[in-house]
Amino acid sequence: MTPSTPTDTTGPAQGDVLIARDTTHTKAYALSVVPGPPQMHCPTYEDAMSTAVAWASQRRVAIWFTQDGQTATPVSPARGPAATQRVNKPRDTA
Repeated sequence: MTPSTPTDTTGPAQGDVLIARDTTHTKAYALSVVPGPPQMHCPTYEDAMSTAVAWASQRRVAIWFTQDGQTATPVSPARGPAATQRVNKPRDTA
């Protein structure tokens, strides 16, 4: 996934945290910092989100979710203290 530019709000920016549904593992989620490779896997979305919130709050960046590796949905506000708020699981993350 290519990071968006700072003025592009259609996708993750460099440094944002990305939770990706990992289809190579049953019900696994990969976490990465855009544009890097996965840094860890979590067995559940809730575990992935907990880790993503910790990473994002330290860096003051947004959290995104991708099911297909091509399109991403924001699941936490971009930048600032609000990144630590609880967010809901996106739809279709089985």
